[in-house]
Amino acid sequence: MTRPDGRKPFIPDFSDNKTPRPNRYVMLDFVEPVAGVSDADFEAGLSRHINEVLALPGWMAAQRFRHAPTPSTSPPPRLAFTKYLVIWETEGTNAQGLQDALNAAAKTGQKVLPANSGTAQSSWWVTISPFINKDDFER
Repeated sequence: MTRPDGRKPFIPDFSDNKTPRPNRYVMLDFVEPVAGVSDADFEAGLSRHINEVLALPGWMAAQRFRHAPTPSTSPPPRLAFTKYLVIWETEGTNAQGLQDALNAAAKTGQKVLPANSGTAQSSWWVTISPFINKDDFER
């Protein structure tokens, strides 16, 4: 899903060395519904939540995934995973500012996603590598 206003990540021309580039971050958000909430209701709430978050400054795109166990006669023992994953693409000065904007929005009127807070996890990743430099983008 992309932003409702159609805004895309800002990428200046590779030859423009004077325009500052915003930092890019990826946030992995693992969630699952609280007990008693149907998957259909949770997915509708998750779609609404994604649209609300994408309206915030710096939140650019979201990709949803759902864990679907494979059917078999005897499932192998495995670790328990949360059922839903949202990968957020963000850009901003720092990840803390983006997280603060998300927290402030949650306190000021966004509908609460019926997620299980005991199993929910979030993880921020910086999308840079010391092995990629400007020369890799020049063609």
